[in-house]
Amino acid sequence: MTISIKKIGFVVSIVGAMMLPTLANAEIVFVVNDTVNATEISKKEAKKIFLGTKKEFGGVNVKVVGLSEGNNDREAFISEVLGMSADQLSKHWIDEGLKGGARPPKSLKTAGSLINYIKKKKNSIGYLNKTMASGSGLKILTIK
Repeated sequence: MTISIKKIGFVVSIVGAMMLPTLANAEIVFVVNDTVNATEISKKEAKKIFLGTKKEFGGVNVKVVGLSEGNNDREAFISEVLGMSADQLSKHWIDEGLKGGARPPKSLKTAGSLINYIKKKKNSIGYLNKTMASGSGLKILTIK
């Protein structure tokens, strides 16, 4: 059985189109442990924190956590906040590792595990879909 390149391209286009509404509807918010003394963050500041060029936020050295590869909210975060592709982000962390620089944030598989981590770890910061952000011990930052 032979499958043509056109057919493969068509299938990839359909799958990609099906994912667009999910990414477009993902409103990403930043959340911190309630010990972090901050109520707002700029995308520029968040980008520096999540790329490892800034360690301090809200008066403390923050512990950064994100979502694992394959998570739609992670893909939206990379695109909307970091302004890059997943491949570009991977290259960034490889370059940092070769320089002995910053290490990538801890990655968790689900929004629930990210929320639990942030609630338990003082001075932690992460991102997730706004629809998932709630609960005591968790503070949602306003994006300025």
